[in-house]
Amino acid sequence: MGDCIGNLVTVRFSKDVCRKALSKMIVLDELPFSFVEREGFRHFCSIACPKFDPPSRTTIVKDINQLCLDEKATLKSKFSFNKQRVCLTTDCWTSIQNTNYMVITTHFIDSGLELHKRILNFCVVPNRKGETIGKIIEACLLDWGIDRVCTISVDNASANDVAIKWNSTYLMLESALKFQKAFERLKEEDGNYVNYFLEDESGKRKIGPPRFDDWETSKVFVKFLKNFYDATLKFSASLSVTSNQYFHEVFSIQSELIELSTNTDPFLGTMATSMKRKYDNSLGAKTVEALICTHNRLRSTSRSIKFESIVEEMKFLEVVESEFLGLTTMEPVTID
Repeated sequence: MGDCIGNLVTVRFSKDVCRKALSKMIVLDELPFSFVEREGFRHFCSIACPKFDPPSRTTIVKDINQLCLDEKATLKSKFSFNKQRVCLTTDCWTSIQNTNYMVITTHFIDSGLELHKRILNFCVVPNRKGETIGKIIEACLLDWGIDRVCTISVDNASANDVAIKWNSTYLMLESALKFQKAFERLKEEDGNYVNYFLEDESGKRKIGPPRFDDWETSKVFVKFLKNFYDATLKFSASLSVTSNQYFHEVFSIQSELIELSTNTDPFLGTMATSMKRKYDNSLGAKTVEALICTHNRLRSTSRSIKFESIVEEMKFLEVVESEFLGLTTMEPVTID
C-alpha cells in the first residue's frame, strides 16, 4: 500500500438534512414536485443512501414552503440587525389568462460592499394602478420590517398614471428620422401615398404627409428627449448601484432645462420652459434637501472601499451640490 493512508470521516445521517437538501434541489433545478415519486430517483436513493426514504410530492411541497419561511426569516433578521438601507424595484405584467402579477425586488450593499438582489414579494394584483402598487409596496415593507428605503423604481409609466412616456416618444422619433429620405421619395414617386392624405368621404383631411418643418421639429424633440432617455437607462440598471447617480442626473437635467429655456428656437425654448416649470414644481426645497441628506448619509461612515472609481464620483458630486445650493465648500470626508 506504500505510504498512502486513507482518511476515514464519520458522517452522521440526518433525515431532516437530506429532506432540506432535496427541497433545495427541487427549487434550484426547477424540478416538478412529482420528481420525488419517480422510479429512477427512488432507485438512486435506495443505492446511494438506503436509510433515506424519499418523501411524497405532498410532503416535499410542505418542506419547500417551510424552506421559504426559513430563508425569509434569515434575510429579515439580517435587515433588522444591520439596519440595511435598500433600493426597491417593481415589475408588473399580464399573463395570457389576463391575470396581473407583480414582483418586488430589493437591492442592497452589505458590509463587505457586495451588491445583492433579493425578491421580497411575488403576488397577483387586481390592477396595475399606481395607488394599488403603492399599497402593496407599503404592506411588503411592513411585513419585512424595512424602514430604510433609498429609492423605489417602477417599471411602467403608463401603469402608474403618468400621461406621457418619454422613452417611447424618443425611440419612435429616433427610428422615424432614419426613414426621412424614404418618406420624401414616397411623396415624389408614389401617388397613392399622397392621395392617402386627401379629404375622405366626410370632408375631413388627414394630417400629413410630414413636411420639412415636421422633420426639423422631430430632430429638436429627439435632441431634447435624449437627456431623459439616458437618465432613465441609468436609473433602471439592475446589475449596478444606481442610487449614487440620482443627484448627478437630476442636476444635469435641471441644467439642461435652464439652458434650453433661453434657446433662440421658439419651439424648443417654449417646450423647455414648460418642462422647467413642471420640474421646479415637483422638485421643491424639501425634495432637494432630501436628496442632499441622502447623499451625505450614504457616505457619512468612514470605511474601506474596494471600488476606487466611485470615490472620484462622490468627490465630484460634493462640488456639484455645493455649487447648486450656493454653499461654501464642504469639509472633505475621509475615505479609507
